[in-house]
Amino acid sequence: MVAGLLKVPPISHLFFADDSLLFFKANAQEASEIKNCLSVYENLSGQVVNYHKSSICYGKNTSEFDRNEVAQILGVVQAPNFGKYLGLPSFVERNKKAAFSYIKEKIRHMIGSWNKKLLSGKEILLKSVAQSMSTFSMSIFLLPMTVCTAIERVMNRYWWGTGNDQGIH
Repeated sequence: MVAGLLKVPPISHLFFADDSLLFFKANAQEASEIKNCLSVYENLSGQVVNYHKSSICYGKNTSEFDRNEVAQILGVVQAPNFGKYLGLPSFVERNKKAAFSYIKEKIRHMIGSWNKKLLSGKEILLKSVAQSMSTFSMSIFLLPMTVCTAIERVMNRYWWGTGNDQGIH
């Protein structure tokens, strides 16, 4: 191909990542256009979309007919839920406390596996591991105060100890 013969817009980047998110209105016309765009991308880049590993999610107001039609046009399966993307919930509904409770549980589980008799490493473990687990989530979402308070309580219990646990007093 000689430059100047074919007028195409320059490609600013390519999708070399494992996954990409595409947003469009769930109807046959837009699904066909997305399918065409992906086909052109495959032809020009040499990369191939793996439709067996791809899935599609819909908004609550999408009819069952449109869901089936769009999934059939694209040749992908319908995901039962939105799941997580990069470790974060893809969509957060009204109950934010429930959506982010997994952070507290991960921290609680991790702290539970640490040796409580180690006094010198407690502060380092809490600051470098436990506090950093919620940092990524907090950089994307505004976490509810109840979740932040619960995380703080889990870390305080480890630091100060409860009952027979050897904490710092």
